[in-house]
Amino acid sequence: MGGGRTVFITTFCFLVLAILYTTFATKWYKAEALIKIGYYKNHQNEIMLTKTPEVVKELSYIYAKSTLNKDYYIQNISEIKNQPKYFKITSYGKDNALAKEAIEIAIKDLIKSHKNILDQYLNLQKKLFLTLILK
Repeated sequence: MGGGRTVFITTFCFLVLAILYTTFATKWYKAEALIKIGYYKNHQNEIMLTKTPEVVKELSYIYAKSTLNKDYYIQNISEIKNQPKYFKITSYGKDNALAKEAIEIAIKDLIKSHKNILDQYLNLQKKLFLTLILK
């Protein structure tokens, strides 16, 4: 008789703990983004602005498992198998907007870098065009 009572009390204690945990634990929202590496077309070829493994390595080093902010964090940055132009970022936040914000922060520097590369390419193309016209 004592064994059944112990099982009941143990089960009841774990039930109470589970209810308390689900009531008071912080709820984390997950956001995932599939990011395409920028490129430009040079005649018929697509020229990638950077290599995906380099981007993943750099962003992972800076942001992955970051504890800089307690309201959101980047859990994972990874390449997509058989898709060399894409990578995936997974983040968590205390609300959906914060989870999305974590991704936006992570790709902000990448966007800036791609813009600089494209600006340099456009300036080079303008110079080549002006050289051809002036000849």
